Amino acid sequence: MFGYAVANPDKLDDESKERYRAMYCGICRALGENRKRLNRLTLTYDLVLVALVLSSVAKMPFSEESVRCGVHPVKEHKAFKNDYTLFAADMNILLAYYKFLDDKKDDGGIIPLIEVSFFKTEAEKLQKKYPLLSEKIEGCLNAISECEIRNETDADIPASFFGDLLGSIFAGARSPYPEKLYDFGFSLGKVIYYMDAEVDIKADLKKQRYNPLIRKSAQERQELLELQLGDCMFKYSLLPMGADKSITDNILLSGIWTAFERMKREEERG
Repeated sequence: MFGYAVANPDKLDDESKERYRAMYCGICRALGENRKRLNRLTLTYDLVLVALVLSSVAKMPFSEESVRCGVHPVKEHKAFKNDYTLFAADMNILLAYYKFLDDKKDDGGIIPLIEVSFFKTEAEKLQKKYPLLSEKIEGCLNAISECEIRNETDADIPASFFGDLLGSIFAGARSPYPEKLYDFGFSLGKVIYYMDAEVDIKADLKKQRYNPLIRKSAQERQELLELQLGDCMFKYSLLPMGADKSITDNILLSGIWTAFERMKREEERG
């Protein structure tokens, strides 16, 4: 359900592109330090937005280092680090683990079983580190699964559970303004849920899978998504953003739509 909250690099200047990559590299390094290196394969750019927003609101600077890695072994590049890049790395592992658990439950097979086994020890450590937040994430995902089981037709119900999940992540990082961060994350979570449902709708119709938007017309779905994104941008406007606001603006005003349209085209091509 992730992959939407990413930047549009075509509309970032060179300095912003470098800072955006440095954030990603910092979270990636956090996943590799004191963790199994294959954890890095689960990283998505969505978690960069979490770290960017939290760091900006808290006015927390980054430490910076020049690094090389397996992807870029020759040329050194920057990597940023602070409390929120570490938090984003932790949330990345938890979300990946719960996704693999869901895959195991839905699909069975050896691959989901291996994925769950691989992440189990690390996830259990994070469940102890963030007991309330971990319980919230798991509870929201279970509630979404229950909506699918009972074929819930009110799309706002499962979307709100995912909004609660993402809002709780934004508010659970010991950052200032937790209420405003929760409201923003809640609204963004609903945007992501609606986008994901819209991307999947043709395949879900064909395969007779659950999708809460099936009974809505294309125009109704578009209006719903635009209305929810408008609410998200309003909640975002209430955050006292500091540094890197130009990057988060890019993600929310351009990147999220660019990713959405790309995924729709890919899904239509099959």
